[in-house]
Amino acid sequence: MQKIRRFQPTLLPESKNLLPMSFLGLTIFVALQTLLLLFLAARVNSLATRKTTFVQLVNGSASVMTEEEGTYRTPDVIKNVARNWAMLTWNWESKLPGTTEPDKGYKVGRKRLTTTAYLASYLLQGKAKESEASSFRDESRKAISELTPSGVFSGEVRSVLLIKYLSEPRTIAPGKYQVDMIATRTIISQQGEEEIPFNRTFTLEAIDIPKSPLGKNALEVEKAVYSLREAGLEISKLEPFTPSSQP
Repeated sequence: MQKIRRFQPTLLPESKNLLPMSFLGLTIFVALQTLLLLFLAARVNSLATRKTTFVQLVNGSASVMTEEEGTYRTPDVIKNVARNWAMLTWNWESKLPGTTEPDKGYKVGRKRLTTTAYLASYLLQGKAKESEASSFRDESRKAISELTPSGVFSGEVRSVLLIKYLSEPRTIAPGKYQVDMIATRTIISQQGEEEIPFNRTFTLEAIDIPKSPLGKNALEVEKAVYSLREAGLEISKLEPFTPSSQP
């Protein structure tokens, strides 16, 4: 009588097929992993080299951000600091700006500075070391107070600064810039008007952008100082400027 053989399927392939199949699977896995790593590397590199990007502000508005060195300042920011200092320092009124309140000024020695000139002085470089006797800011306050007539605070004298030209900033070192200004100061009093040229070369240096520690109860003067310095620039030198020709 003929015997019937039963077929029993095996769970694993024969040993001669196991090694090639394992090698093929491993090759496919490594290839997929390599492609994934290359894709991630390309994405990271694109983010690292990205120069401009959009950011969403807390108020819902969007803004374009540009990646630059920490000491870099845009030409408009540099020019605005020089312009703001000049306008605040040499525009004299007997009233505080935007109010009917009289300007009592700030005492410097035996003289006084207008409130706006005093605030503008914080755009000037202060003491680099505590051991220094005085700073560019201190010396400038003293010099400007000597030029400020007492009649300014009684309304007898006014001053208006007219800026005719402000050059594009020049980078003279990393984080250090120069700007040329051509302007005229007009002194108005009961004796008439007097025009005084104010042509200067500003040297400005980048500083750390301050973060205001002030709260809601901060004085307006304190808020104004931090507002002026938020550009992260100080004026370190003012020199006479002789234009070759009027622009």
